[in-house]
Amino acid sequence: MKEKILEVKNLSFSYKDQKVLSDLSFDVYKGDYFGILGPNGSGKTTLLKLCLGLISSKEGTIKIFGEDIKDTAQKNKISYISQKSNAFNVSFPATVQELIYSSLRSVGYDSKSSKKMTSDAIELVGIGHIADRRIGNLSGGQQQKAFIAKAISSKPEIIFLDEPTVGIDYGSEGFFYEAMHMLNQKGVTICMISHDISAITSYANRVACIGEDTFHIHESNDIMDIETSLKKIYGKKMRLVTH
Repeated sequence: MKEKILEVKNLSFSYKDQKVLSDLSFDVYKGDYFGILGPNGSGKTTLLKLCLGLISSKEGTIKIFGEDIKDTAQKNKISYISQKSNAFNVSFPATVQELIYSSLRSVGYDSKSSKKMTSDAIELVGIGHIADRRIGNLSGGQQQKAFIAKAISSKPEIIFLDEPTVGIDYGSEGFFYEAMHMLNQKGVTICMISHDISAITSYANRVACIGEDTFHIHESNDIMDIETSLKKIYGKKMRLVTH
């Protein structure tokens, strides 16, 4: 039996009187590349924030590694690359190296371990040449590589990503998807929201399509089923083209 990493049961969420998510239930298994597709305003980012414990709901439960997300002591096994990772102001004071090191210290690693893990992550992503530069002075693609290094530095078991390629160039986008694919092949579970339908269907083994009053999960090879779900949530026919 597959090991469950994330368990969502009967989850609903509202902003004031506006229902955003309604009675969602699904599981994400160890080694999954789980893609989430849907139009703007469908609740994708809200769902991800709930799964990370950044916001909470009174309706439904979310467990990660078998523990309630609000109470888990295993935060060091979770990484997150947000939609705004590549939007730093040029005045942001931390260097790439400082950013990664401080993130490791914040989840409980000691100074010696944090220095070694920072160095390993920088080497793995190939950004040694920008390690001492301030994040805010980097290009969008360089920033995203820095945040990949930050995300993998703690050797997480699952990485959550929210539209991670927004605002970066085509070459960096390709590097990013290949890096995530490589990590997934090594056993890291990926849970990604993306506007790039073809990328999700190329790399993900399971695809969730979310829209108003709609939530369907498909295996990535069920192209016709995915296209049917996308047509329903986007209101028009969507033809999938793989990379």
